[in-house]
Amino acid sequence: MEQITSALVGIALVLSAVFGPMAFFAGSTGIIYRQFSVTIIASMLLSVVVALVLTPVLCASLLKPVNAGHSTSESAFFLVRPFLRAFESSFAWVRDRYVNLVGHSLARKLRYVAVYVAIVTAVGMLYFRLPTGFLPDEDQGSLMTMISLPTGSTTEQTRAVASQVGEYYTTHEKEAVESFMSIVGTGMAGTAQNQGMVYVRLRDWSLRQREDLSAKAVAGRVMRTFGGMRNAMIIAAPPPSVIELGMVTGFDAELVDFGNLGHDGLMQARNQLLGLAAAIRGWCGAPQRPGRRAAIPRGRGLAEGGRAGCEPLHPS
Repeated sequence: MEQITSALVGIALVLSAVFGPMAFFAGSTGIIYRQFSVTIIASMLLSVVVALVLTPVLCASLLKPVNAGHSTSESAFFLVRPFLRAFESSFAWVRDRYVNLVGHSLARKLRYVAVYVAIVTAVGMLYFRLPTGFLPDEDQGSLMTMISLPTGSTTEQTRAVASQVGEYYTTHEKEAVESFMSIVGTGMAGTAQNQGMVYVRLRDWSLRQREDLSAKAVAGRVMRTFGGMRNAMIIAAPPPSVIELGMVTGFDAELVDFGNLGHDGLMQARNQLLGLAAAIRGWCGAPQRPGRRAAIPRGRGLAEGGRAGCEPLHPS
């Protein structure tokens, strides 16, 4: 034990130093690897404790000296001797087969190298053919539909859109939808009169065996149906596999008028950009939230008489 104690402690400390900081990572990396790092560290520390405390005692109790020409089963309790004999013969058979396989492989190196290359090639093909999503889509039996109207919309307008979405679920998706609940005044974008949510409960998985009744398929049809609405943005998606990571993906972009074309020219460029983006496969739409950016000349402040111009912002 004196020879391996330092090695066991060193391995435990090194793995703890490697996986410990992962529990404190921020963002999606920390969320995914937090439980993994804690599990690895806890299991390693427990293994070291067992190896240093219990294993020596068990070895002293179980490992007895055996005289030459005799087996361990001969000195065991008579009721377990048949089991020990069977175990010893089975273990010896596996050991002999393993030794023969290793010798066979070393004598025919090229053949087994070819087998190894074939395995690596198959793994590479699977790697490129498998979905590349960060997390796999998971049908959890529910959907979340986000409703966002332009700034300044009233509660009645938001409620009307939510009722329209709920009616679509109960009429066009009745094979997959069991019930729904709509909330007006709050949503993923915050609390406001123009925000709303529709929570949908799907039927049991045994009643939705067809591919077109899956949560992803229903969400896709909802997006196609309401994607052309001019007075509201509606996004349907299943709940995320990991709650902290969110449920939708995408990117943010800003369209800025550097050529001083004016508001009308910027709106025309925005519409042209959205039209081209709509032709891209997998495009689900973009929130259109116009804003204003104050452009103050460098080195000049308003207190010095600098003129501040404003340019519309249209994330897309």
